[in-house]
Amino acid sequence: MMRERLEYVDQIRGFAILLVIVGHLIQFNQIGGGDSNPLFNVIYSFHMPLFFMISGYIGSKVSKVSSLQGYGLFLLKKAKVLLIPYFFWRLVINKYFLTAEWSQVVSIDAIGDAIIHPRLLWFLPMLFEIFIFFGAFLLVSSWVMKRANIVRDLILVVSIILMIISGIFLIDKSHFTSLSLFAFSFFTGVMVSRHKMIENLMLSRWVFLLFLVSFLVFACHWKAGGDYGDDIYKVIISVSAFISVMNIFRKIKWNAIFSQQLMLIGRESLVIYVVHFHLVFLGLGNLSKLTLNPLLLFFILTIVAVPIAYFCIGFSKIVRLSPVLSFLLFGK
Repeated sequence: MMRERLEYVDQIRGFAILLVIVGHLIQFNQIGGGDSNPLFNVIYSFHMPLFFMISGYIGSKVSKVSSLQGYGLFLLKKAKVLLIPYFFWRLVINKYFLTAEWSQVVSIDAIGDAIIHPRLLWFLPMLFEIFIFFGAFLLVSSWVMKRANIVRDLILVVSIILMIISGIFLIDKSHFTSLSLFAFSFFTGVMVSRHKMIENLMLSRWVFLLFLVSFLVFACHWKAGGDYGDDIYKVIISVSAFISVMNIFRKIKWNAIFSQQLMLIGRESLVIYVVHFHLVFLGLGNLSKLTLNPLLLFFILTIVAVPIAYFCIGFSKIVRLSPVLSFLLFGK
């Protein structure tokens, strides 16, 4: 059963990282107006929250924290996987090997800038921040109850989300607004994973149809860089997308070759995420001169995205020949 679950999770991750590449192809090549492209807006309405929901869903199945020492080891492990690659790419690879001119040595200011302004690789430190709260959630859960209790879990999750939301007013509005959205997404996955009743309800036919229709309606009206109304839309769209893809990838029997390749891409989604940024500047702006249906544009760009994903995987296999480079670049 766990093998089956891991397979559909990997398929969803593969689907999500291909959406990331397609979105960046549109954005970085200014295809059809870039940020104003309708396909771009649909993808950006849910694709990163979907990643956080899947991270929470699988994290809840494999993570155990029952002591302060265990909490420290949990965060150390996450720092190895997320923060070491983040800082090495941000401060060394991008700074020395992927610029036109050799830059100055890494300075305290550069480290501070990397902490305050993650830029393209923002997903890695953001996920680590959420793991800080998730580890605390697991620790408190182990102290107050032997078995998962939906009411107590909900109280803990709401307390954590409110704590993060308070940061919007006390510390930094933009960062904590994003952190609140992605923490909500992550803990949505956690709640589904921990409570079979929620998961069974989510997989019922009528709930699936309701949220699929909700996704199709709201995603077509979401705008990148919008107001608080768009933030609310994004929450609805993201939950709707999560429920929809969980049903699609769990209930539909896909072609075996297609499934295996999507799982391969999904298992390497973190590698693809950190590498693909340097492969999506392809000068595809001429596509903006064509009047393309969003579905046709998605099909064309997916054909471009797949070999980019495979190139990233191939690059990672070469890197893994060196344990040191594998550790620094990918935390493995």
